[in-house]
Amino acid sequence: MLSGELAAECHAQQRKDEGSVSEFQLADLMSVMQARHLKLGYAAVSRNWPLARYEIGLMQQSFDAAARSFPTIGNLSLADLVKTISTPALADVAQAVDKQDQTRFFVAFKKLTDACNSCHQASGVGFITIRVPTASPFYNQSFAPASK
Repeated sequence: MLSGELAAECHAQQRKDEGSVSEFQLADLMSVMQARHLKLGYAAVSRNWPLARYEIGLMQQSFDAAARSFPTIGNLSLADLVKTISTPALADVAQAVDKQDQTRFFVAFKKLTDACNSCHQASGVGFITIRVPTASPFYNQSFAPASK
């Protein structure tokens, strides 16, 4: 299926599901995920491990919601992509955060970022490319750990 056809199928499925959790479009959920991805990266740069752990939990909830709300799009099993690509990559990031290992975090975070792009390619929206963040639009949030 061509990416335009897949996008049309996704929008048609979303319209059928009005009144449920999936009245939100998958793209809306993924936009939230993009912000969480960025915040997770900046939390690790600042060694704010509680914030990183918090963002991981929110990302997993969003992955679960995407799989539940949009289990299939056309012939593609989004639920399987989440289970086999996204969740394991996020689990590796979580292990690095739990160990407060910044070096291991950035290796795992790069793999998570690659997993995002792999899912985008598989689902026909490979023109959406995620990268490790280099700047934060969240000027109103400090990513430094809270002082005790």
